[in-house]
Amino acid sequence: MSNKRLKGLEAQERKSARKLMEAFKESRTKRPVSWLDRQLAQPSQVEQLNAANSHARIKWGNALWAEFVSHHELSETRRIPNVPLFWVTLLDIKCFTKCDATEIDLVAMAKFLRRGLRGLSYVGMFDPALYVDIDPRTNFADRRGVNWHLHLFVWGLSAAKMKVRCEKMNAKGPHVLTSIMPKGRGAHWMPVTPETLEIRFRYMVKWPQKEYRVGCRMTCKPGTHRRRKFKHNKADLRKGGYVTLFHLLKRVTLPELTVAGGEGSSLRGQALVKCTRRERPRSKNVGVLRRLGHVRQTCK
Repeated sequence: MSNKRLKGLEAQERKSARKLMEAFKESRTKRPVSWLDRQLAQPSQVEQLNAANSHARIKWGNALWAEFVSHHELSETRRIPNVPLFWVTLLDIKCFTKCDATEIDLVAMAKFLRRGLRGLSYVGMFDPALYVDIDPRTNFADRRGVNWHLHLFVWGLSAAKMKVRCEKMNAKGPHVLTSIMPKGRGAHWMPVTPETLEIRFRYMVKWPQKEYRVGCRMTCKPGTHRRRKFKHNKADLRKGGYVTLFHLLKRVTLPELTVAGGEGSSLRGQALVKCTRRERPRSKNVGVLRRLGHVRQTCK
């Protein structure tokens, strides 16, 4: 286990970058892609840490991973923290935006979604899920939209207490989260194992790769009344979807997409310092001076 680079992240994001470039060329979406948009997605713009730049996600993801590994003292022989670690997903229909939204209030969304995590340590990122077709009989009125939801690593409590917290967020109360699916859950959790840690971390950092649909059909069993059955489907993101999400993501940075609390706040802060620190330029005369010093020592 590397403490500097997350295995598989670079290949994953370079593939997303190629697909985005293809979408720029071949997409039939009505929204134009300008020269500045194309430049924003280039590797040369990594330092901006723009959320629409896959290459920036490599840098930011590796920085977060390095701080996470260092904080929990992970190694090849210790692939999971000593404390219980959980993978948590939080979503709510209040965190939907239109596909062409010009303003995205991530601060308000984060404050709303993580109310049930007070007192815990966590670090995670927003993931925009593009819904291209939503049945009007769901909990959401519009036919299309983008759901900004959170994927987080949470620690600082036992599995039993984590279960209770999520049950409260899925039941009636001040912390309740409402899924787009009728009778669906807004809070999901599962324990993290040594086999899934790196996989989950890559998933948290990734450029969006899927688009979603919610359908409904009527079912009727012998001797029962007809009832609605909803189905949540997903498919690979199409070229138009790449362009739609690019125009949304270019408005925010990766640090703005990242949320943290408790011990996780220091991880986010240290990662930001690493990514924004500028190295002092190397003097052209350094090599010459070193060689002169070596020559003088040899002459003595």
